[in-house]
Amino acid sequence: MDKLALPLAALLALAGCVSTPTQVSVKGETMPAISGISMSCSKPYPITQDCSGLSGAALKVEHDGFRFKIAGSADGRLVFAMPLPLTPDLKESEQVYDAVSAVAARAGAKLEKVEAVAAGSLVAGFVFTFDRDVYAALRAKPAPK
Repeated sequence: MDKLALPLAALLALAGCVSTPTQVSVKGETMPAISGISMSCSKPYPITQDCSGLSGAALKVEHDGFRFKIAGSADGRLVFAMPLPLTPDLKESEQVYDAVSAVAARAGAKLEKVEAVAAGSLVAGFVFTFDRDVYAALRAKPAPK
C-alpha cells in the first residue's frame, strides 16, 4: 500500500474537514499546500528513504531537543518531515519547520522550495527541497528509543 491516505484520512476525520486548502500560513509566511489525502511515497514526489505507506515519514530523529519523523528522496535533497503526534497543533508543526531549517543552515544548504502537507485544516508536515543533500544530516541523529 503506497498511499498515506489511511493516517491522513484519520486526521481529516478528527479535523472535521473534507477539503484541503491550496495555501496555508506558517510562521507568518504563506506557502503552497499539498493534500495529505492524495500524497503517497511516489507522488507528488518520489520519496524512497524511510517512507511508509501507512504512517508517512518513518524515521524518528531528534534535533535541537525536538523529536520528529523524516523521509527523503534518493538524493536527499527532498525531505518530508512530520511532527510525532498524529494530530499536531500548529506549534508542533512550526517546530518541525524550524528544526529542519536549522539543520539545513548548519549543512550550508539553500532552501529551494517548501510545501505544507495539509490534512483539512491541520498542517501534518512539510516537504522541503534543498540545493544539496540535507537528509543525510537529519538522519545522522536518530531519536533515542
